[in-house]
Amino acid sequence: MDTLITTDPIKCTGCNNCIRVCPVFGANKIIKDNATHQHVETVPSNCIHCGHCVEKCTHQARDYIDDTDRFFGDLQSGKRISIVVAPAVRTNFIDCHENLFGLLKSRGVNHVFDVSFGADITTWAYLRFLENGHKGMISQPCPVIVNYIETRQPRLLSQLLPIHSPLICTAIYLKKYKHVSDDLAFISPCIAKRDEIMDSNTDGLIHYNVTFKKLRDYIEKHGLDIGSFPKIPFETDVSGLGSMYSKQGGLRENVEFYMGNKLWVKQMEGENETYRYLDSFSNLGARSIKPHLLDVLNCRHGCNFGSGTSHNQDMDAAEYIQHLAKAKLLSEPNRLHEMLEIFDKTLNIDDYTRRYTSKSISSYSMTPHQLEASFRELLKFDELDRVLDCAACGMNTCLDMARAVHHKLAPVESCIFRDRRLAELATKKAEEEMEKLISEVSKKREVIDSVVHNLDDETNKILDGIQEIRGKIKKNIQESQQLKGVINSIDDEISRFIDMADTIVSIANQINLLSLNATIEAAHAGHLGKGFAVVASEVKALAEKTKTSANFAQDIYSSITPKISELMEFFNEILASNKNTEETIGMTGTAVEHMNNEIAIQIDRIIQVMGDILDTKTHVNEL
Repeated sequence: MDTLITTDPIKCTGCNNCIRVCPVFGANKIIKDNATHQHVETVPSNCIHCGHCVEKCTHQARDYIDDTDRFFGDLQSGKRISIVVAPAVRTNFIDCHENLFGLLKSRGVNHVFDVSFGADITTWAYLRFLENGHKGMISQPCPVIVNYIETRQPRLLSQLLPIHSPLICTAIYLKKYKHVSDDLAFISPCIAKRDEIMDSNTDGLIHYNVTFKKLRDYIEKHGLDIGSFPKIPFETDVSGLGSMYSKQGGLRENVEFYMGNKLWVKQMEGENETYRYLDSFSNLGARSIKPHLLDVLNCRHGCNFGSGTSHNQDMDAAEYIQHLAKAKLLSEPNRLHEMLEIFDKTLNIDDYTRRYTSKSISSYSMTPHQLEASFRELLKFDELDRVLDCAACGMNTCLDMARAVHHKLAPVESCIFRDRRLAELATKKAEEEMEKLISEVSKKREVIDSVVHNLDDETNKILDGIQEIRGKIKKNIQESQQLKGVINSIDDEISRFIDMADTIVSIANQINLLSLNATIEAAHAGHLGKGFAVVASEVKALAEKTKTSANFAQDIYSSITPKISELMEFFNEILASNKNTEETIGMTGTAVEHMNNEIAIQIDRIIQVMGDILDTKTHVNEL
């Protein structure tokens, strides 16, 4: 099949909701982009184009492709195109569907035909076929149902009614009976109608599938106002109850109107039950109780809310419109019956019969050995784990996830159970490591206590030694200060001695002067002064000797004084150094004491953390 459903990997969050709502296995594939992001793509060959993933994707990552752009491009180039319009147009463009036709006419559309008339032909052909006693037949207006049976349940192909859908019946009628030569475009509520018009069994009668949603998008993109265009009615022959086909059970209502209770028609819609029922339907034996006709649709609310619509229509308004239309039609039952009689006379049923082609795809079967290996990859080792069926991966069952892993449709990382199991194993390993750590901590705790005790003793010894050194330094400082005082006293005594020497020199000088005077006087006295002269000479000699001694003492002091100054400076330096040493030792002691306290605090914290670990482990075990 062509790729109709697309995925934007950037917008896709990997929530797996598209897989969850998909009615078929293998239509989606999880792509792991990196360690933190994955996205889900369709597998075109397996996708039946039901459109549920597009509707349910809340991240706008899923979209679909139709022929809207090509349709308008061809109109603009001058190609002759007429449109056939699904009955659901009345409920999707409420009160303005004829204005829509005016808009399309303004863009170059030639004719506007109502598929409701083709639905009447389909009903007529169904009735004629069923009148021959056929039972267990499946309706086929829904292309998604046809896709499913052709690919997943080919055994049911013989039970698919061999009658064309209302769309193709309309095209056959227009081409063969009305001789319309234009290319035909289907204004459609359905994504999968493109599969039908591209099917070789429908003979290429329809060239475009233009969905309601993409048509609205085109109108909004080009700023067109539908209401501003003139109203253009359908050009087809007047239709009957075929306009009810767009609602759920519309085909059933048609058959029951014409056949009453003669035929049992079972109605089935929506992705939740339809495909499971079809699977079971294919297993019913020939003698099983079966309805004459299974009226089955993919979309839960019928074509009015099909996969190619905006899904924002007013449901009550849609039902009310069709309620009024049905009431009007039922008011003229004779015309409806006469329509079938006209078909009997003017139409050849063989023109409206069709064939189907088996397109059976892989069933994704597995051998027991392969299944076991896949479950083990998912870390599912017992039966309870294998039927958990949480659907977080998007798969309906754990068995489907195992199949997806084996067939490379999903990475094992998509399994939340596996993530949890890995987390449990990691937790268990961490617990084992913690047990080892706690055991080691318990063994080392006594060693730590001993180290702390020894460290405290050694620190105290260091502090005691520091205190002893501080005491000796203080004693040295005191003794140095005492010695400094003695030197100062000596210096003072020497200074006084020098003062006395100065006095002696002065007295000696005076004595010399007196001795000189006495010598002079003795000379004057002559013989009589001779003895006095001898005394004066001795006094002078004594004075000179005294002066010499005093001068020598002064010289000694002059040489001693700088030495004493140097000695005083040296003692001052010793005192300053001792004081600095004392302060440094004091600071060192304080630092050692502070460091010892900090070490003790940190060790206390370590011990506390060890205790907390033990308490936590005990609490975890209790939980």
